[in-house]
Amino acid sequence: MRKLPRDLISGINSAPGLVGALVLLQLVIMRAFASVRDGRVFVLGRELRWECWFKRGLGFPCPTCGLTRSVILTLHGRAGEAWQQNPAGLLLVCGLVLLGLALLYLAFYRTRHTPHDSGAIRRRIRSATKVYAHLLVAVLFAHWLVELASR
Repeated sequence: MRKLPRDLISGINSAPGLVGALVLLQLVIMRAFASVRDGRVFVLGRELRWECWFKRGLGFPCPTCGLTRSVILTLHGRAGEAWQQNPAGLLLVCGLVLLGLALLYLAFYRTRHTPHDSGAIRRRIRSATKVYAHLLVAVLFAHWLVELASR
């Protein structure tokens, strides 16, 4: 498994509240500026004309096909439509919200407890993140297999 860049790890260790706030802010910005209409993605009212090179070249969708639409639909509260596009989008948004909140909690906790105590919480967050990452990949590939089988 690929390791996270040292800059990101040191940022999470030294300023978890900032990293958590930025994760949540990114979701808020995406919700404010991106939308899905008629299966097409718009940012600031302009259509993104992305085409999956995998699908174009091989003739069948990749595991992440529909993920952008699913994430945006989830952010707009349209969970049913998001699930139909790609169930991993719901999981991705929920995971990012939980990660952002957990990092904010860690920052708040660190101000009131010893570094040793906050280290235990940091380890729990890392463990949960690893489990979440495996679950996300499993959902992506399960959705992909269902899509391929239904063709």
